[in-house]
Amino acid sequence: MALTVTVDTPNALFELHIDYIAAAGTQTSATIYRGLSAAGPWEELRTVDLLAQEAYAFDNTAPLDVDVWYRTVADDGTEFITGPNQIATGGVSGWLRDPGRPWADRELSVCTAPDPLCDPVDALSWVGFGTFGRATDAGLWEILNDEKPADVFARRKNLSTVIKFFSRTLAMKTRVYELFTAGGPLFLQLPPVYGWTDDFVQTTADLTEDYITKDQSKPWRRWEAPVRTVRRPAGPIQGTACANWCEVAVIYPTYADLTASSGTWGEVADGSATCGAGALLGYGEGGYGEGGYGA
Repeated sequence: MALTVTVDTPNALFELHIDYIAAAGTQTSATIYRGLSAAGPWEELRTVDLLAQEAYAFDNTAPLDVDVWYRTVADDGTEFITGPNQIATGGVSGWLRDPGRPWADRELSVCTAPDPLCDPVDALSWVGFGTFGRATDAGLWEILNDEKPADVFARRKNLSTVIKFFSRTLAMKTRVYELFTAGGPLFLQLPPVYGWTDDFVQTTADLTEDYITKDQSKPWRRWEAPVRTVRRPAGPIQGTACANWCEVAVIYPTYADLTASSGTWGEVADGSATCGAGALLGYGEGGYGEGGYGA
C-alpha cells in the first residue's frame, strides 16, 4: 500500500497514485490533502472514489518551486503521507489554469531568457497586471441635523486587477478561447519575483482581444481580463481528450476487451491506453465518468 507522487514536468503538475490494496479492510474512497510540511497544516483538495482500492488523480494547483507533501485519508481512516515533492521550473514560467478543466491549462512565458526562447509559439506570454484594488465593504447613511453620517463597515475585500497577456499564433488564440469559455475561476501562478501569491481569479467583465499592428493579417494578439480573487471552486474535474471513459469505451467496447489488453489502470489514467505514449495525456476525472482513474 502506498501513495506515489510523480512530477509531470512539461505540464507542471503532480500525478498521484493512491493504492490501498494491501491495507486491511476495504476502502472505497479517499480524501486528498496537500501541505508544506509532513505535519501540515493540510489543505483539503478533494475526495476520490477507489476502484479495487486504487485511484489515480492529479494536482494542477500545487505551488511551483516549493516542497509539498501529500496526505490521503480513506473512508475508514487509513492514512498515507508522502513528500517532499517539488515542481522545479527555475522561475522561467507561470501558468493560467482551469482547475475543473485541466486540459485547457496554458503556460505563461515570463520571458526571462533572450530570444529565441522569449518568442514562444506554444505558450502565452505574460504582459503584466493593471492597478491592484481592494474594495471597501462599508456604507454611509446621512443623519438628520448631523454633520457626520452613520457608518457600517466590514472587512475590506481582496484583490481586483486586470491580467494582461500576449499570444503569437491563431492556434494559441483558439487555446485562449478554450481556457476562458467555461466562464469559471482560473488559477494564476507566477514566479515569486512578481510578488503574486498563487490564487484563483474570476473574470468580472469582458475578456478583450486586440490586434497590435495595423496589418490585421498578423496573428499576434494582446489580451486583457479584469479579475477578482475568489475561493477555490467546487465541482467535478473533467477528463482529458484521451483519459475519459467515453474514449475508453470506443477503444475497448466491452470490459473483457479492456482486461484482455496488456495495459494497466495507470495507462488508462494517463491516456496512453487509448491514445498511445506522447499523445494528449493527463489524469481524467469527474464529469466523464467515475472509476479506476480517479474521482
